[in-house]
Amino acid sequence: MLRYSAALLNDVRLLRVKKGRKYLEVGFKGEEDTYMLPSELLRVYTTSAEALGHSEEERKIVSGKKYVTIQGLQPIGKYAVQITFSDGHSSGLYHFQQLHVMSKKKYGMMRDYIEDIRGAGLKRDMRKADEVSIMDKVRERTRLKKEVKAAGS
Repeated sequence: MLRYSAALLNDVRLLRVKKGRKYLEVGFKGEEDTYMLPSELLRVYTTSAEALGHSEEERKIVSGKKYVTIQGLQPIGKYAVQITFSDGHSSGLYHFQQLHVMSKKKYGMMRDYIEDIRGAGLKRDMRKADEVSIMDKVRERTRLKKEVKAAGS
């Protein structure tokens, strides 16, 4: 079980991975309750520039993360944690204030996420067949570009 003591953290009294690495349990100083944040929610609301971009227009919808798990936690000073996920993503920092907001608004955030991916024609559960299908499309597009380029030479 991944866990860090409150001595390392400023606003957080409990930070540990639970239930088959699918949840981050967070407890905040001054509050008796602890909160369970699903790994999927944490992953799709990553704070990395790769997903956020530099403006709201550049923000990307992260999909296909229904089965992602938490592989590691690394405290960053006394203000944040870096989470490593099973899909290899680890570039976002989760500030404790952000985790607190997510703890209070997780149901609405999850609803908004599901609406966003449905609106974009994406899926929560990217299966191997879907990944292969996408890679086939990418390969076909690359092949066609090469043919067009060769025909133009």
